[in-house]
Amino acid sequence: MAQCSVYHTMHNAIEKTVCILVEKCYHSNLKVVVLMSNLDQQEHLNKLLWTYSQKQFIPHGSKLDPLPYLQPVYITDEFMNPNQATVLMLVEPVASQFAAILDAQIADHSILKFIRICIIYSDTEQQATANIQKITTSLANIGYTIEIYTQSANGNWVAI
Repeated sequence: MAQCSVYHTMHNAIEKTVCILVEKCYHSNLKVVVLMSNLDQQEHLNKLLWTYSQKQFIPHGSKLDPLPYLQPVYITDEFMNPNQATVLMLVEPVASQFAAILDAQIADHSILKFIRICIIYSDTEQQATANIQKITTSLANIGYTIEIYTQSANGNWVAI
């Protein structure tokens, strides 16, 4: 069954959360598309993954790199899936462009090609929470199981 996990992080932990989840997917042999809200954020994550772990490298690329279909982790600011990923990560999907993109993908059920969707956000505004709830309700309506986690002050994840 398709699953959606929502991670509400502390603001300073969003990059670390994304890196940890990307790493877990990579070690589970899952291909990932990471959808960022703009090109600057896309390239920031691209650079961050080069230095994230001193122990090992996580192969990845962005839409600015050649051969996107060979990347186990593909970072973009446009909805695309050139590497045939089964995991979609939405980072800070509270911006208006995410709503239009997701509405179209949900309406025609093409988003169902992803067996797992991870939504990672740090905003505490009421509107942001309402946007996340709208997204998860739409995903639940087409068959996704929804799990929601919030990060405690000491960094642990708590299911809500």
